[in-house]
Amino acid sequence: MRLEIVEEHLDEAAFLYRQWESALRSPTESLEGVARGPEEVLLAHLDALAAAGGLAADHLLVPALAGDDEGKAFAAAFVLAARAEGLPLVLEALAEAAPPVRAAMERALQVLPAPDLGAQLRAQLEKAAPVARLAIAGALIARREDPGTAVRAWIDSAETAGAVLGLRAMLVLGKGSEAHRVAGLIRSREPQIWAAAMEIGVIMGLREAWSACERAVAERGAEFAVAARLRALSGDAEAVKPLLEASADARLARRAVLALGLTGRVAAADALLELMGGSLGGLAGEAFCAITGLRMEGAYVAEEAPEREEPIPFEEEDLEADLVPGPEARLPLPDGEAVARWWRGGGKGSERGERRRFDSGRRYLRGRPFTCGALLEEIASGPMRRREALALELAIRTRGQAQIDVFALSARQRAELESARGAIGRAWAVRFHDLPAPWEVRIRPAAAATRAVPRAAHAADTRDVVVSGIGLATPLGDAAQSFAAVRAGIGRFFARPDLYTCLGQDGRPDRDDPVVASGFPDEEAGPRDGNRPAEWLACIAGQALRDAKESARLDAGKQGRLGLFLSMPSGRPGFSEEQSAAISRHLCDRDERGPVERERIVLGGHASVLALCEEACAALRKGEIEVAIVGGADSYLFREWLAPLDRERRLKCGRVPDGFRPGEAAGLIVLELRARAAKRGVQPWATVRATAARQASGATGRQPAPGAALAGVVEELTAAAPAPPIVVADLNGERWRMKEWGYALARLGSRLPAPLALEHPALQLGDVGAASAGVLVALAVQFLAKKYPDRGSAIVWAASEDGDRRGLLLEQV
Repeated sequence: MRLEIVEEHLDEAAFLYRQWESALRSPTESLEGVARGPEEVLLAHLDALAAAGGLAADHLLVPALAGDDEGKAFAAAFVLAARAEGLPLVLEALAEAAPPVRAAMERALQVLPAPDLGAQLRAQLEKAAPVARLAIAGALIARREDPGTAVRAWIDSAETAGAVLGLRAMLVLGKGSEAHRVAGLIRSREPQIWAAAMEIGVIMGLREAWSACERAVAERGAEFAVAARLRALSGDAEAVKPLLEASADARLARRAVLALGLTGRVAAADALLELMGGSLGGLAGEAFCAITGLRMEGAYVAEEAPEREEPIPFEEEDLEADLVPGPEARLPLPDGEAVARWWRGGGKGSERGERRRFDSGRRYLRGRPFTCGALLEEIASGPMRRREALALELAIRTRGQAQIDVFALSARQRAELESARGAIGRAWAVRFHDLPAPWEVRIRPAAAATRAVPRAAHAADTRDVVVSGIGLATPLGDAAQSFAAVRAGIGRFFARPDLYTCLGQDGRPDRDDPVVASGFPDEEAGPRDGNRPAEWLACIAGQALRDAKESARLDAGKQGRLGLFLSMPSGRPGFSEEQSAAISRHLCDRDERGPVERERIVLGGHASVLALCEEACAALRKGEIEVAIVGGADSYLFREWLAPLDRERRLKCGRVPDGFRPGEAAGLIVLELRARAAKRGVQPWATVRATAARQASGATGRQPAPGAALAGVVEELTAAAPAPPIVVADLNGERWRMKEWGYALARLGSRLPAPLALEHPALQLGDVGAASAGVLVALAVQFLAKKYPDRGSAIVWAASEDGDRRGLLLEQV
């Protein structure tokens, strides 16, 4: 992977870290939206940095630990701490970093999904410098991993941060002999200690904590925010009155309105309706919806009048003010009259309002009567900002048995939500006053984030053909690096006037319109000689072969009876079967693979590798070979090969907006029987579950077929899939391919189950011709493992210009 690509991954990861943190507190986002939005792309860039190995660590990540960019520090700590040799570098940097950067590195340690990280951190706790020790303990507690009994003693620390961590550790370690100290800390004058002691005390069921909470709400002092939230969550109808009174105090109004939305009471909804016309209208609307279930959209949203831009006198301007709008800026401003009609009903003769459905003696959660099951559902699917308070309520009602870290990665949150369903039977939907008092049970550790893989539709069979290795050579790197870049949406396209200048509208070369392509720098693959393209393709294929052999752990001369199935470009001026055979011989000589039992070299189109996969699977099942290397290599980046494409109006350029970007790549997969892979101790990437092929009738070159053949391929494979599969598609930007895919989707209808997860990697790699299907399969198995672990299967389809339509169904192992 080139250094500038790694730099782009780091820059994007730093940006997306901030976006992710903001989304976790958004009043409009949901857990699903965050998981599929900023979190997914952030993890893609972090995976890419990990795949870059030493190049990223030495040149970018280690320096980022000593820098002042919080986002880069988070990314560097996340990637380095996942490796045993990198963790000491992170812990050393913790001691020297500025507080904001240290907090970002601690955050990385909190959320990094590394099962053995807790033990490593615990081993370093006592050895670390004081500030680093606090960060390590904070990370362990956030991970809900045992920080060691020494942290219990921190509850008596004179240092605020230490005392707070000592309190929080009780939710991990469970009740101990120092539990009585919580009651004493509730009287602390230090706000952070008081807040932590209050929340822990209420979870424990301490009457002192609840008395202090009621007192703090009444006194409206510095502790009001924490106390108001707890008071609102209590389920007590009497909580509404003091919160409503506090909403009239400008200092407390925002916190009071937020708390009113947590009460779930009809009286609170009535009061919030009256507040919608004021300065906190958006906030009041959000709180009202949290109680009543109204969706604040359409007719219920006010048409905002444009604000006049009045210049602020220079002497009055706050030059240090944060100019980035807060999360509440995204809240819609309610139309108070429309909302009132919905709630109370209109005038004479009109329908009665929704308020009639609500019982003033009950508590509601988004329009539903409050139950602990409804509470858990709201945490799972409700707005992100409210989830922290609701997760606290769940912990209180289960006496700490159900804890959900709403700031963790989504995989862990889902695991904790699933674990919490088992604790719901021990939860009480009563006022906090009436909850059982004792807190005797030990806190359970955090639920481990496990891969949610649907049950396979087919039992594992030793005769199954599996993908035991993958190899890629693209301008983005090897298989791991290319996938990470594709997943993150990073491509490498450059104007290449040295290769070709596209024709203009007048049919003559337009110097201002050079071909834009995705290609290897010449120094990476050797000199690009237009008279000897076979040497270039052999070099690319050799890189992919080394990657595939390493992935499949194929030792030279020990792989058994080997079959080689390669697709090379067809219809290219000056390229022949003799040259493709020379490429095969070059690979044999260069990599010392030993004798090839069966060799099949074809000059084919986009779907040719899938046809070769079918041949290879048959040969493996018959015992003719023991291992098959299947794939292709291609490059359009020779002047003699680009010119015909341009004349046929296929290259994307100024006069052809719907053409394709040319690229070059090699993609190989290693196939063998499951039994043989198991004997070699190799964990397969996926199982080849089914293949399908159709001939598109009426397909002539690049004219769109009616979609029946492609629909037939996808339908046949979908029927064999254990769950709605992801689709990795051979779409390259050409109109005829998009039209045919559209026709196929229309024919399939509900037979292709929703929701559709579609990937088309040509967006980042360009069109790679005869290598297309090999590249798609090598990427598809990685999509299954890392981006769509809940899907279980993937369909790869490809379409050649001769009408050949083929597909392959891959199933997770």
